[in-house]
Amino acid sequence: MADARPSPRHRVFIVAEAVDPIQSFADILAEHGPLPEDDLIRRLDAAGVADPEDAFDGLLDQIGAAAGQLVDERWVWLPTLLAGRVFTHRLSSDDLTHDILPTIPDLAPATALCDTEPFTHFADGSQAYVALASFDHELLSERGIPPDFVDPSGSLLLAPGTLAALGASVGDLVALRLTTDGMTIERVDAVEIPRWERDSRRCSTPPNRRPLDRPARIDRLSGQEFTGHTQVVCGVPFDALPVRGHQTWFGA
Repeated sequence: MADARPSPRHRVFIVAEAVDPIQSFADILAEHGPLPEDDLIRRLDAAGVADPEDAFDGLLDQIGAAAGQLVDERWVWLPTLLAGRVFTHRLSSDDLTHDILPTIPDLAPATALCDTEPFTHFADGSQAYVALASFDHELLSERGIPPDFVDPSGSLLLAPGTLAALGASVGDLVALRLTTDGMTIERVDAVEIPRWERDSRRCSTPPNRRPLDRPARIDRLSGQEFTGHTQVVCGVPFDALPVRGHQTWFGA
């Protein structure tokens, strides 16, 4: 005899997709930044991040240098802000001898991202590593690099022979470029100061900004912006200054 009992009802459970707070942080800033902190927190909350206001500082600690602040305290996603931009440095004899480049002042914004993909490596697959004299004793010893040659804020360690392969000489300008495949480095053969930059030099220093204590020059190579000393973003020169251990402030 057939079982007359009713069949058990099927229950349907809707499982909410887990929200990655760090990815949400990155996506929001990449698409909508720069953002004031309260606006960023509001957007994190709308994206489903749990208690974003309480978790904010903890997220910053996990994200590291990829999240930075402008001088007006708005937050930016540095991989997006700096992608495609180029930073230049004029070579010294020590740079050429040891294939090592000081990060301050020329390369700091770019090298701050050496812990963030895809900038942990160069496009050729070699590691993009910022060496510290106080930490990388063995590595520097293996390369024969005296600790005194390493910038106190760290120096970008290139693969041996990199600068020689570029045909670079003392006084040459090399360019560090941020690409989707990682960092690239190249020698700058010809430079040109754009007209807008020449005109801007005749302008007075904007309110609340100190005059630059070193020449800010914008050079061009293949349509990209270059600078021998100070990078320019949106027409505003800036230096990179570390704050609270993991963030980056930009402002001249």
